[in-house]
Amino acid sequence: MQKIDLLRVYTISRLFCLVDHTDTRAGILESINLSIRSKVKKWLHLPSTTCDSLLYSSMRHRGLGLARLAGLNPSIQARRLHRLAQSSGEVIREALTEDDVEAKYTKLWIRAGGDEEEIPSLWTTRSTAVLEVPMKEELTKWERPTPKFKYPNPCNWRNKEFLKWKQMVSQGHGIEQFEDDTTSNACFIHYRGIPHRKLLTVLQL
Repeated sequence: MQKIDLLRVYTISRLFCLVDHTDTRAGILESINLSIRSKVKKWLHLPSTTCDSLLYSSMRHRGLGLARLAGLNPSIQARRLHRLAQSSGEVIREALTEDDVEAKYTKLWIRAGGDEEEIPSLWTTRSTAVLEVPMKEELTKWERPTPKFKYPNPCNWRNKEFLKWKQMVSQGHGIEQFEDDTTSNACFIHYRGIPHRKLLTVLQL
């Protein structure tokens, strides 16, 4: 499991920076995903037929929490374009209008798993401000918490992976019992002190 932690936290995170700024094609991203899946299943002594959703689902849903490059990278790029289009700087907005940014935004949205019929407008769809701490009393502008802006997201691909896992006839049987179950899934987050062979047995079951 330590190898999985290193892969998830450090290795894949560095890959994101590389593939994001080099405009890597989807086919190459899929081949990288395939290599990662094969290596992880080998580390964990899992058969090659093990569903990929085990790797990509959130750890709070009994998954390993690995990032899927081919799905997350276009989502990051699409959300960045939307933030740039909402910029208060006129120079940035004008630079975007000169490029064929809307076609690129649409392509990225679909590649990220978003619905083609629900693509938000790049220019008119505004971000929504979300306050993390509800205000129970009147505060001055200096005391108010800074709102975080929520931008349109093509899809929650981790939830889609978990839904796909639940719908599998054999490997998905009973997996819905572990959804958001912090107690049952704690062994994958706080695994130190647990014998490695026992963790592998839990995964293989």
